[in-house]
Amino acid sequence: MFQKIKIIFRKYFLQFLILYQLYNKKTYNENNKSVVFDIKRPSCFLRHLVNPTVFFVLNNYNVFFRFRYHFTKQLGFYYRLISNREEVRLIFKKPKFVSYYFTNDASDKQNILIKPDEFGIEEYQHDSFRVPPPMHPMVYNANTFDLVERIRTEKEIVKKYRIVFAGNLASEMYKSFNWGNELYINRVKLVSLLIEEFHDKVFIPKTYEEYINDKGALICIIDRSWFSLNTEDYFRFYQSGYFSFCPPGIRQPFCHNLIESMYTGCIPILQYGKLMSPELINNFNSVSYNNADSFLRGIYSVLKMEKRLIDSMSDNVTKYYDNNLSPEAVVNNLENSILNGCKTIYMPAGN
Repeated sequence: MFQKIKIIFRKYFLQFLILYQLYNKKTYNENNKSVVFDIKRPSCFLRHLVNPTVFFVLNNYNVFFRFRYHFTKQLGFYYRLISNREEVRLIFKKPKFVSYYFTNDASDKQNILIKPDEFGIEEYQHDSFRVPPPMHPMVYNANTFDLVERIRTEKEIVKKYRIVFAGNLASEMYKSFNWGNELYINRVKLVSLLIEEFHDKVFIPKTYEEYINDKGALICIIDRSWFSLNTEDYFRFYQSGYFSFCPPGIRQPFCHNLIESMYTGCIPILQYGKLMSPELINNFNSVSYNNADSFLRGIYSVLKMEKRLIDSMSDNVTKYYDNNLSPEAVVNNLENSILNGCKTIYMPAGN
């Protein structure tokens, strides 16, 4: 009973602290452009408003959240990443000058509607823009993002592995699921297929020391149940591979490791490339599969692929990230879409 009370107290104390930080701000740069997020009813956006907020801030915007009771109930841990930024604040009425006003109220015809992206299950409006899935919110924390940016621009990169993956492999969390008419194979099943088919080529270190001392293998999988990598080691790990194994998430086809691996130039191996906007193209900036057999065929092709083609595909991945997934690209593409008459924004949502 006491533990339950403690959890509830911590939750409400955190929400109070975030609200206090968002509201208790004296100054902000009035020369910046401004956007408003007005979430009027319970929504499924949860933490997914954090990343676009950071993107706008990085592009010299002020971001205002209209005070709505249901929205404040969603404020959790990840909002701590933005609540102390001077450019982000809570307001009770619409500012006088606003560049863009986003709302989830479909009856509001004067402003831009934001809707949860269901990745093709719902037909997209012709005058719409899809905010792409981002890296994990913690990566965009100021100091962390500066660190990974430095890692990305390092010139001396040692490639130890042909295929890499780092993440959670808990079978009770990652289960196969249907999305639309497609069955997406979960990561636990895919790793089992790899081990069964390529048992002599798969390296799964049990300790951090074992991983650090490894001289290289064709396939390296870091299972978080054994040990976790810190942010720096995580991004260096993906830099050490040519291809990245990018299975689905828990409740939707995407997982943030797709964007994080593409950030390093790693070529994704995935089942859901057609759900990206624009689509990822097989053998151009990705390796695609549809079922277990085509997954194994794709792995065989990757293991024997020529270096020249790998380098070309990696360059294409980097261009895709720079043109579609970076904070600058997302805001610039959104601005251009709104300029061309965009009325609806689809945004990643859910858990």
